[in-house]
Amino acid sequence: SEIELEFVPIEHMYRILDEHLPNIIDKDEADLRTMLKKNWEDLLTESEHRQEELSLKQVQYRKELVKTVNAFKKDVQKFRVEYERSGPMVKGIPPREAVERLKRFREEYDVRGRKQVIYYVGEDLFGVPHQQYPSLDQTKQELAYLGQLYDLYVAVLETIKEWRDYLWFEVPEHMDTMQKTIDSFAGRCKKMPKQLRDWPAYNELKKEIEDFQEVLPLLMELGKPSIMPRHWQQVMEITGQELPIESENFKLQSLIDASLNEFTDEISDICESADKQLIIESKLKEISTQWDGMYFDFAGWKQRDYPCILVGAKVGETQEMLEETMMNLNTMNAQRHSMPFKEELTTLLTTLSDTGDTIERWFK
Repeated sequence: SEIELEFVPIEHMYRILDEHLPNIIDKDEADLRTMLKKNWEDLLTESEHRQEELSLKQVQYRKELVKTVNAFKKDVQKFRVEYERSGPMVKGIPPREAVERLKRFREEYDVRGRKQVIYYVGEDLFGVPHQQYPSLDQTKQELAYLGQLYDLYVAVLETIKEWRDYLWFEVPEHMDTMQKTIDSFAGRCKKMPKQLRDWPAYNELKKEIEDFQEVLPLLMELGKPSIMPRHWQQVMEITGQELPIESENFKLQSLIDASLNEFTDEISDICESADKQLIIESKLKEISTQWDGMYFDFAGWKQRDYPCILVGAKVGETQEMLEETMMNLNTMNAQRHSMPFKEELTTLLTTLSDTGDTIERWFK
């Protein structure tokens, strides 16, 4: 062997030392020299003994492997029969039941898949021909195939369930994430293999996604600052649902359950009116603030040393502003979105009109 060949130069070196320098090595080294050959021969003897033992055991282990593999082949056949009888591919079962079956058979397949790998390694070790398990491979492919549908199905249902538990005041900050997520779900659903589109789970999945895609824009509109309690009241009247808008526990669940997407046009109109009403309200506040700070300039007259008459230029400017403001108020008053502010508009118009008449009489 290669190791025995390495002994040759060592023994040759010691022979040279014995011939020319017989006492150069000490006792310990001499003992090691003596034991070197014997230790190697003992090791070879032990190796041969172990090899014989392993050969005997190998026959036994090989028989056990063949026996175990044969039992595994029968188990795989039973597993396939059970899979075809009560697995997730059985026609007509509800999607949620199919999800549970898929989970169960995935777990059972994983156990057998690990055994298949172990037995493959054992067959390599003992030189046994590799066994094939076409039914197990087929089951693996079908489980992966169905997983495309049911994994998405579960992800969509669980995600929307999580969203339903959001408190309403939290929803606006999650809108962008919700939009991106539901669009991603829609993209995956659209790419689903054609053969899976006939499954009930696909139709339910598609409807869940589409319904949420339809309701999400309405939720975005209802989350605007322009939406007031009066607008929520209109939403409740249209949907026929009582919404706990004043409650701290008002959740997105309530709005989804109200089937807002069945009243898309009506709710969109309410939200559009709310935006325009917010503009009207802002303009009214601006006008009120403007005229609250308006004042007249007075000047002295003849020999009087105190302000007692109106300054004409300032009065003319004020009258022009009054006319312009009243024209704007009349325009707002004519809009159908101004109904919540009718009383305020009428009062302000009357006040400004009376003010204009008074100024005109003064100025004359």
